[in-house]
Amino acid sequence: MNPQEAQLALQDIHARSQQVVRKARLPWWHPVGEAICIFALGAAGDLDPDGDGVGFEVVWGAYILLQLALDEAAERRMGIRLRRTARTTALNIAYILLMLTVLIVGAWGFNQLDVPLPATLTGACLAALTLLLAKPMHRARQASLRR
Repeated sequence: MNPQEAQLALQDIHARSQQVVRKARLPWWHPVGEAICIFALGAAGDLDPDGDGVGFEVVWGAYILLQLALDEAAERRMGIRLRRTARTTALNIAYILLMLTVLIVGAWGFNQLDVPLPATLTGACLAALTLLLAKPMHRARQASLRR
């Protein structure tokens, strides 16, 4: 293989990887569905604060199933799976820690302020954060495909 052929092969590889990255756009309905699920989970906490009527385990189970269905549908729509690397794993852990921090501080703060519907307001904050971070998080995950 001469240098020109090698250069053409590298350009083809680069063009293909860019094509894959462009194809890996997250559908708009994924973060919206995720935000709706999070908000509904928060609202369920205010609908039955004692946990007597609505089985809270059922609500969490439904949330997890809906989240898995959204993720699977989005991956099928994109046609590719994003690679799991140490960097994307660390990014996901940081995202989860941020969401847990907002959950804990929001729930505690709204309860301390004696605000009506504290779980719903916390769910609304988490849903807004989910929508706000959806695009930057997906772009960061796409960056793992560029290598």
